[in-house]
Amino acid sequence: MEAPDDVTWPTGLGHTLDFTQTEIVGTLWPALQIHRPFFYHLSEGTDEASRQHYMDLDMQGTWAINGNLVAIHCTALQPSDFGRMTTAAGIVWSPLSNYLLYGKTTEVAAAKQAGVRIALGADWSPSGSKNLLGEIKIAKFVSDNSGGLFSVEELVRMATTTPAKMAQWDPYIGSIEAGKKADLLVVSGSSADGYGPPLR
Repeated sequence: MEAPDDVTWPTGLGHTLDFTQTEIVGTLWPALQIHRPFFYHLSEGTDEASRQHYMDLDMQGTWAINGNLVAIHCTALQPSDFGRMTTAAGIVWSPLSNYLLYGKTTEVAAAKQAGVRIALGADWSPSGSKNLLGEIKIAKFVSDNSGGLFSVEELVRMATTTPAKMAQWDPYIGSIEAGKKADLLVVSGSSADGYGPPLR
């Protein structure tokens, strides 16, 4: 994202460590005014200190959240927080890493109900899935154990069209359409449903 081979594609910006309130005003907010995706590890963790990093985005009534912000993790956010996250590009969910590191994961049911875009990410190699197919399987397991929160189609879109839109790369990749770059994985199946049978 930071250095795409094709210079016509939007170049992503990002920050992994927590911004201070001063840095949010002086660094993050100005960066979000540029029409390009900004990936920020937001409120990773489950304690109140982790949630405070989300609360710090409130710059005296103006929130440092807009359609360029791609918020990674958001595990400390409370269900009521996701209404405001609808103005972001979306959130990136890493259920395996979340469960291994913190014993719980992002409140994706609340995020979905609020209308927040949700993409899947494998996080880092020590605690994340080795690839997105593995992460989709974990997300399917979490979904099933939450009463069928997501359909298989929704889970596939979390690794294809949704992140392409969040990254502002949807004119080029993310779906099978004329003029877009081909990036296909072809697997055998026995169902007429392109998103079935259910992932196992």
